[in-house]
Amino acid sequence: MSEIKINRDENYIYIQKERTRKTENDTEKLDLNFVRAEKKLKLNIKATNKDYYNKIIFLDKISEEEYICVYSEENILYVTIDTIEEIYKELVKVLYKVIKVSLTRKYVKVLFFAYIVNPYKLKIDKITFNIDSKNEKELKLIQRKRKLSKVQLLKSGQLYNVKIKLADLLNSDEAINNYFSTNLKINDVIVPYKMAMKAKKHKKSVYYNLPIKSKYTKNSAVHIRRTIFGNLILVKRPMEYPEQTLKFRILESKLVSFFMYHIGKILAKHQRKNVNIFYEKFASKVEEGVFELFKKCKAESKKSKNYFVIDKNSEDYAKIKNEKNVVKKYSFKYYWLIYKANYFIASEAPSHLNILRSNNKYFRKATYDKKLIFLQHGIIYMKNLGLNSSFKKGKEGESILFLASSEKERDVIVDMLDYSEEEIMKTGLLMYDAIKYKHINEESKDIVTVMLTWKPYEESLFDFKESSYYKYTIDLYNMLKEKIDTKNIRIIPHPKAKAMLMQTDLKDLLWDGKISEVLEETKLLITDYSSICYNAFYQGAGVIFYQPDLEKYEEENGKLIPNDDEYIGYRVLNNNDLEKVLDKIIENKKIKLSEARTKEQEKIYETINEFHDGKNTERVLKKLKEEKII
Repeated sequence: MSEIKINRDENYIYIQKERTRKTENDTEKLDLNFVRAEKKLKLNIKATNKDYYNKIIFLDKISEEEYICVYSEENILYVTIDTIEEIYKELVKVLYKVIKVSLTRKYVKVLFFAYIVNPYKLKIDKITFNIDSKNEKELKLIQRKRKLSKVQLLKSGQLYNVKIKLADLLNSDEAINNYFSTNLKINDVIVPYKMAMKAKKHKKSVYYNLPIKSKYTKNSAVHIRRTIFGNLILVKRPMEYPEQTLKFRILESKLVSFFMYHIGKILAKHQRKNVNIFYEKFASKVEEGVFELFKKCKAESKKSKNYFVIDKNSEDYAKIKNEKNVVKKYSFKYYWLIYKANYFIASEAPSHLNILRSNNKYFRKATYDKKLIFLQHGIIYMKNLGLNSSFKKGKEGESILFLASSEKERDVIVDMLDYSEEEIMKTGLLMYDAIKYKHINEESKDIVTVMLTWKPYEESLFDFKESSYYKYTIDLYNMLKEKIDTKNIRIIPHPKAKAMLMQTDLKDLLWDGKISEVLEETKLLITDYSSICYNAFYQGAGVIFYQPDLEKYEEENGKLIPNDDEYIGYRVLNNNDLEKVLDKIIENKKIKLSEARTKEQEKIYETINEFHDGKNTERVLKKLKEEKII
């Protein structure tokens, strides 16, 4: 009888089928990097001895997180390299059909058929239904060798009705987004299987983000939604101030929203003039140039009605409240205009028009229906946005026109976000019209600004102090305070991390003003992957790219955009190298700008941001007129 023998070294895995008659197909030598890239690779060798059918033939740990596994499906052999959790998911399946999901003031309920396919007879000690790590219900799922047909599944009687107290979920201070999952303890490893619920096919894939059930309870906003793959997610967050007012409750009630949505949709098709809504970050800022464009559009257009939305509680509101067609966020006029608008002209995604992760299905759907002209809030030439960007085709920020600052940036947008070249307008970002070009010099104040990027994959961490964001910020501050006056250190919190940072020992060190204001005086910027580097460099600052988690970051988000020779500053991957660079740039608590930036970096910068003539707004205005949007 034939035998299959397997061994490996640091670079290769060797598979040998030993039998009396030997052929060239009985031996395979595979590069581990090739297997790693393929994830799952079908082998040429086949099992001809039934003892090897549906069997794990080889399983070995090859790094801190990775395992290699050779296994068979019937007589076909496969090899895979992945985490042990993902390998177990490949070998053991949880199959189910969700019948109903409910959300009441007391419970989250799920009614579903389910069973386990475990042909390899792996040891499964515990089976639970989970919404987060603290809320689970034990299940007794039947294990089978083979998959059942849909009819067999329905006849099997394996129907489960699980409910978890909503109060328990709200008391758990874990992630905002919580996947419904079935968790198996396989060989002492907890393996989560996300639970999906199929729905009718939507016209737009972004509609999958819409809440399917929602509730306000105990000062919390809660809703259940699907991902684009149908995976069920419970979204929970503290209610924001507007949601606690009677006016908000009435204007965002299901009945009022339903009628506004459908009436607004009809009006948008038949009104004589385009209704254009302008806004910036969270519809509460006036610092990205959109307001200046709004004023020009309003003054020069007779074919459209133009409005600028801003929160009345914003510190910028008082400056512009007397300008005609400035509309208060959450007013009746605000809702009415948004429901019947034709275009959004903005520097942020439509979600910024309302409360992020809003419970209002109709409002969110209305914003997805509008045509967006995306004016950008930062140059796209740093992070790979293809994996996570809300501006990718088919997502909530899909745009009909997309602003770019150069030919290089246009090519990146086309490649990463699936736009055509004709949909990109090369005009330069609006915000640069209000910024002085290269005004920072050797005599400027010695201000060091730290601004790191929020990592979405850390959003579910229970203890924020365990995040790389917190740890690296602390490391940077401790290193800088030894080299420069602490009064000259500015830490800008990312909006998604600010609330969590305020609960740490960093709270008294955080910059609480406008980002544009701190960048005006920044002489040296330290960031990791933020496009804010281009803003600071434009004004004359030096830049250091601090990237100790580069491998992890690129694994989660994709490869960074700049080539190694396209960085506009020093690039360091560890604290030792960072200290060497800082010692080179900072001397006697003074920043030497001649060391912090070079002529070569300036040449590179001009290929990424081509414009510094202060006429970006005029170019955008011209394009909007050509497209008959204004």
